[in-house]
Amino acid sequence: MRGITKVLLAIGCVTGLVTAVLAMPTAGSASAGDPTSNQVAFDYFLGKGLTAIQAAGVVGNLDQESGMSPTAVQSGGPGRGIAQWSAGGRWDTSYHDNVVWYAGSQYDTLAGQLDFIWYELTNFSGYGLSALQAATSVTGAVVAFQDNYEACGACDQSARVSYASAALSDFGSDAPPNAWAGMNLNSNGYQRIFVTTSTGAVAERYDTPDGWSWGTIGGTALTGAPAVNYFPDTNEYDVYATGTDGKLWVKQYVAGAWGCCWTLIDGPALRPGVSAMLDKYGHQHIFATGTNGAVYNIRNADTGANGKNGTWAFGNIGGTVLTGTPGVNYYPASNEYYVYATGANGHLYLKKYDGDSWACCWTDLGDHNLAGGAAAMVDKYGHQHVFAVTTSGAIYNARNISGSTWTWDSIDGTILTGTPKLQYVPTSNTYNVWAAGTNGVLYHKEYADDAWWTSYHDFSGTTSINVTG
Repeated sequence: MRGITKVLLAIGCVTGLVTAVLAMPTAGSASAGDPTSNQVAFDYFLGKGLTAIQAAGVVGNLDQESGMSPTAVQSGGPGRGIAQWSAGGRWDTSYHDNVVWYAGSQYDTLAGQLDFIWYELTNFSGYGLSALQAATSVTGAVVAFQDNYEACGACDQSARVSYASAALSDFGSDAPPNAWAGMNLNSNGYQRIFVTTSTGAVAERYDTPDGWSWGTIGGTALTGAPAVNYFPDTNEYDVYATGTDGKLWVKQYVAGAWGCCWTLIDGPALRPGVSAMLDKYGHQHIFATGTNGAVYNIRNADTGANGKNGTWAFGNIGGTVLTGTPGVNYYPASNEYYVYATGANGHLYLKKYDGDSWACCWTDLGDHNLAGGAAAMVDKYGHQHVFAVTTSGAIYNARNISGSTWTWDSIDGTILTGTPKLQYVPTSNTYNVWAAGTNGVLYHKEYADDAWWTSYHDFSGTTSINVTG
């Protein structure tokens, strides 16, 4: 989020035995638990698709249970970890439902235990994910998690609500940590899709209470897929696009209006198209492929800065045959990025940032005759998805369900081109995919109710906008 003042520290692995003794938080205090851990947990559940209220409800419960300490031990009792799972049960014994089995060597870390909570919520209906997702108030979210997941005895609900309210106050304006390619969902719930046109401008297709409209935000020599970072606390958009000059440009929407001009961010020569994301520290990241076949991580390290007044660094993360717009998936709890790029050989490549450093090499995920850029997203189950256009004008949905296993499915098409644009609705597990056609039309296809629409439909409306990227 823009304006973050907290410094988040890496959550390290604790390899020794669990020895910390749980000191229960004092009921009625404004907050409980380590502020860094609280924000990591809040952003983790926000990234899984929970609302800010629902994420706060979980944090309030975990603060009451353990002070958000993954090494907490109930004094004189069986409770262990941030949720106080019982030793001899869900901590280390229950078949396919215990922390030690699921998290392995990460069993006593915050990241490992957050992952286990999400595993239980999404694999066992009795733990109350549906009730949590239906909650629209802090108290409702607290009760849903308290009654279904914690099943506590002496719950002290008022303390849980107090801690949840503090978390919502502290972190409630944090942006959902996973960026969606080429678009955003603003704080009013309205979608905005950014595209380039044959005139070299960037246009936006946006929904309003009165329906969808088109607008232009200017430009004369822009090309490739644009990308956007959105700041909900200020309702600000920073839109990035490459120019025909191979440079990166930015335009900002702030205080209810677009800036007058596109601003140059100078750097190495880039191919058309960019993707963007915000990390948990509030830093902006832009990913683009260079004319040298490498991918650049263009990072703004100044918290609260933007393309008009920040200091940018161009980090070459390697590659020699990469061509298309990269896609990125981000996991805030571990500060990991997964970057995907297409190659001149039609292959999809992956490179990971593990929270501290980039992997040595790009991993080849195989030849699927890809011709356009990659767009990426994480669904509410934590599964990664990559969408890319093939040489036949169709789109593939590649999804990573577990480990290094990928499944590839065609979602059809014959004249699609460029980089798809994505929007995900976690509460209904709905994907919206847009792509430009070779005829200049913007097309849309949706995954809803566990099935893809049978065909694409023209999303351009009655206005003639010649979409190219």
